[in-house]
Amino acid sequence: MKSFGQRLMQAVIGKRTPTMVGIDPRWASLPTSIKENRGSPLSADSVAEAYHQFGLAILDTTADLVPAVKFQSAFFEAVGPAGVQVLWSLARHASSLGLVVVMDAKRGDIGSTADAYAEAYLAPLPGETAPIADALTVNPFLGRETIEPFLKSARQHRTGVFVLVRTSNPGSADLQMEVQGGQTISSRIGSWVEDWSASSAGELGFGDVGAVVGATHRAELRTFRDAMPHTPILLPGYGAQGGSAADLRDAFDDRGLGAVVNNSRGIIFAYQSEKHSAESWKESVRDATQAMIADLARHTSAGNL
Repeated sequence: MKSFGQRLMQAVIGKRTPTMVGIDPRWASLPTSIKENRGSPLSADSVAEAYHQFGLAILDTTADLVPAVKFQSAFFEAVGPAGVQVLWSLARHASSLGLVVVMDAKRGDIGSTADAYAEAYLAPLPGETAPIADALTVNPFLGRETIEPFLKSARQHRTGVFVLVRTSNPGSADLQMEVQGGQTISSRIGSWVEDWSASSAGELGFGDVGAVVGATHRAELRTFRDAMPHTPILLPGYGAQGGSAADLRDAFDDRGLGAVVNNSRGIIFAYQSEKHSAESWKESVRDATQAMIADLARHTSAGNL
């Protein structure tokens, strides 16, 4: 199997877009047709079944358009064991559709606990032949050595890791932009990520360790791109959090490679806009995905793909 960085960039080239669909199911936002007839009082199993139906529809509606999907594990975990089973089922379905699967779980811990997290997401489970995800988001703030178990598992199983470098939330600067030894904490972590990714860079120039950098930090993207030339960048924050396509042009090289742009609420709950109704929610998902693809092509070098 090809390395994660190579697979991701080839998927972007194949679909001619860096658009990533984020699946973050929330009961209150689901279309009425998904929520109806789920019983009263509502049970965790009923919510999980609704998430499964919703997720399958999102995947089947967008798989021919985009290269990758990102699952936010928290929304599934919040429903308990049934939700986790649904998450695993949807991730397997996404893989069967040829999508690159990123699990957004932001794991991070020390020693054997980090090993266990890495085995859960980046290695095949007992009795299975493939990991549940192609890549996992990882929190580096316990220190550099706590990332090593994830890197080891990723190298062994040809999977990838996306390390939090500069997140999209407004409060991220409280810690990430602190200066120590002449470097911000984000820049220091970015230098680790680039070292790891450069050592695994394939023929398209990008390695297996990526960086999460918020789409809301337009002024910093060129600095991060220049400092991490071999690093795939995952860009959350497009759309609902305020990031625009024009804000992201510096994240890509001239070929339109180097980053994937996640959009969750703006795609999966697009029916809530004035242009659509709950009855046509699947059409709204496809329309929103196509609009994002066109937006990125128009305002970034993704148009060169």
